[in-house]
Amino acid sequence: MKNTQKYFILLLMLILLVPSNIWGQETKKEIIVKGVVEDDLGPIIGASVVAKNQAGVGVITNTEGKFSLKVGPYDVLVVTFVGYQPYELPVLKMNDPNNVTIKLLEDVGKIDEVVITASGLQQKKTLTGAITNVDVKQLNAVGSSSLSNSLAGVVPGIIA
Repeated sequence: MKNTQKYFILLLMLILLVPSNIWGQETKKEIIVKGVVEDDLGPIIGASVVAKNQAGVGVITNTEGKFSLKVGPYDVLVVTFVGYQPYELPVLKMNDPNNVTIKLLEDVGKIDEVVITASGLQQKKTLTGAITNVDVKQLNAVGSSSLSNSLAGVVPGIIA
């Protein structure tokens, strides 16, 4: 009789606990957002598209400025690129998540100086490469949307 009573209590506890575990597990609905990032001149290559509050969820636009990213329905996409204002777009406000067009606006006033450094020290007499200083005014005069194209027009030996 005692064993039967123990099994009955154990069975009753299992019956009461199992439904709470089932209801507590919600599946996260995810949406695949596809689109293109562009400016006045066309697609932007290499723009960063990330989910605002999710670490590690993000992509870089391809050579056509296109991206595809899996996010939650309540996430906010943040699009950034050097020389442009950041753009935030809530997923809920998208009419068609499969065809999103994001247009970035230039932010010329923010870039005062671009510094490219290498690790390690080397004496000038043993240096085999070239060193060039570039003024931001020179880069702005070129008027290109990508840093590599701007440098190609100012620094000798760089081909974009």
